[in-house]
Amino acid sequence: MLLEVSSYGRIFLVFSIANLTYPRTRLQTSYSIIVSKVNETALPSYIRGFALKLTALHIQDSYDGSTSAWAPSGNFPDEVQATTLFNFKTSANHQLRFTVSYQLYDILIIGSLVDHSATQSFNITQNVV
Repeated sequence: MLLEVSSYGRIFLVFSIANLTYPRTRLQTSYSIIVSKVNETALPSYIRGFALKLTALHIQDSYDGSTSAWAPSGNFPDEVQATTLFNFKTSANHQLRFTVSYQLYDILIIGSLVDHSATQSFNITQNVV
């Protein structure tokens, strides 16, 4: 859970990373990342809330340097999801670094404004057989 402080309030974000397929060499492994809003506080009355937009997802394997990237989406929901494929070249314990970039939007009575952009990184260990 991560606290984001905007110009007009606060929002708590939860990041969830999961592999959707069993990781093996020579087969693509599918990963999903979900970023959810779990609590938000907007101070002025003309701010209706906040929205997220993923702008980039990058995965790097520290074992052999392999990388994978994901293209941005165009929606502004309460929860965003991105999926990407990753190819493991060797059987080993792999340390994966997920780097997620996103924009936080202030939802106004009419329209929305970009409040700020942020990048967060998470490490996971993946055993590949």
